[in-house]
Amino acid sequence: MKSFCILTVSILLGSFALNARAQDIEPQDVRISLDQALFRAEEAAVKEFPDLKDYILYSVHPRVLKNDPKGGLFWQVSWQERKFPHNKMIIVRIYMKDGRVASDRIRKGSQQPEW
Repeated sequence: MKSFCILTVSILLGSFALNARAQDIEPQDVRISLDQALFRAEEAAVKEFPDLKDYILYSVHPRVLKNDPKGGLFWQVSWQERKFPHNKMIIVRIYMKDGRVASDRIRKGSQQPEW
């Protein structure tokens, strides 16, 4: 029984270590640094959304989406609406490999662009 418990714990810890490693970003996949991405994201947001001053920088993080037609890793920069109840967000994606830019305004709770 004791050996079964040790085996189970070993398997669980091993699978955790494999999953944790799977979340790493490989340096060769990142050609656009975070600094460059922030600059490009703000530039794109100001151009596309003239009311950006009504939003506050909310988060910046690396992401990858399944079935993303543009594919690949990207930096996601998000601005949240300043006024309560903070329902709207502006999301700008800067793709790490080639610097492509995609932006949307969304309503929180929905991943669909606001029209």
